Amino acid sequence: EDNGIGISPKTAFNWYNLSATNGYLKAWREVCYCYKNGVGTEKNEKNAFIALDHIVNTDTEELKKYFSEDEIIDASLLYAFDVYNGNGIKADIEVAYKLFNTLSTNYNNSTSQFMLGEYHRAGLGHLDVNMEKAVYWYTRAADNKKDPSPEACDALAAYYGEDEGFSIKNAAKGAAAGAVAGMGIFSIAGAIAGGIGAGVLGSNMREEKKHKYYAKRAEDIRNGVI
Repeated sequence: EDNGIGISPKTAFNWYNLSATNGYLKAWREVCYCYKNGVGTEKNEKNAFIALDHIVNTDTEELKKYFSEDEIIDASLLYAFDVYNGNGIKADIEVAYKLFNTLSTNYNNSTSQFMLGEYHRAGLGHLDVNMEKAVYWYTRAADNKKDPSPEACDALAAYYGEDEGFSIKNAAKGAAAGAVAGMGIFSIAGAIAGGIGAGVLGSNMREEKKHKYYAKRAEDIRNGVI
């Protein structure tokens, strides 16, 4: 809605940028968004990262005056992934590891816990491949009470199903499309698993955990999380 003023992304960007450079911390988030998405200015990952850096490297107590905890987490995650992927800055997986670890420690964040699992699974940076530690982090992420990680459930179901190449996310699309109203959660899980042990928990712990994470992913699918 233009309120009679007229819609101008370029003008909006200029005002956000002026506000940010004059010390209003919240404006940096809008400047970052504009540079990331090319709104009112050219896309520029480097400038987007600089804007994000102004937020993330501000004292936490000061941040809380401007942002909710979820907003702080979102900004910190974006920053960590930019460092990990080399968006706007030279990629540094060691620094990214510390950022993910801090997010897990300070906020019990499931996405960062999943990423720590990925580090141990692949032996990234200074780490050796360690599936025991990878499973530990995947489990923390998947069983996270605040925000369970679908990716971690995917990884655990594949791990306990002894098929690291299996993608529940891909198989889920067909299973969800064929699911009928009122179909039991374990029946959907069974469809995803290719009919292996549908609806029945295994006789050992590995089977039980496999079905646990198949079921959690199936529930995600029913709720539209693919």
